[in-house]
Amino acid sequence: TRIFALTMISILCVAGTVPGSTPGVLLAATRGYYKVVEVFKNFYYTNFLLENKFQQTILHVVLKAGYYNKIVVHGDESGYVNIKTIHTLLSDNNLLIQQQMRSIINRQDSYGNTALHYAKQYPDQQVVKFFLGNLSSVKNHRKVSLAAS
Repeated sequence: TRIFALTMISILCVAGTVPGSTPGVLLAATRGYYKVVEVFKNFYYTNFLLENKFQQTILHVVLKAGYYNKIVVHGDESGYVNIKTIHTLLSDNNLLIQQQMRSIINRQDSYGNTALHYAKQYPDQQVVKFFLGNLSSVKNHRKVSLAAS
């Protein structure tokens, strides 16, 4: 079954999904399937720079979905898988993925929010500390750096 899963993910990475639908990596990340995101990271063709119709990056949607779809409805502990997904996306030795994450970390969605805006809503502020500790160029909406250089 692992070979089947790898084959399917490679097809999704190269061919994509139905036009207008949510790309597989974005769908997996939004739902907190961090192990599937880890598999997507193994494929060179995976595009982590995708945005939805609200100009939200993969970081925006993971944090937003974790808060609104899980924590508000089911309690604080239910957002854990989305936090694991953020760790999966940002903790990587792959230079290409690091560059992609750094290029989107400060991107604002159509509401003017960065991923950090959604991270601050989590009851456990460890995700905010993780953002600030691992990415030296996180900025607020006024473009002021929030992390120490």
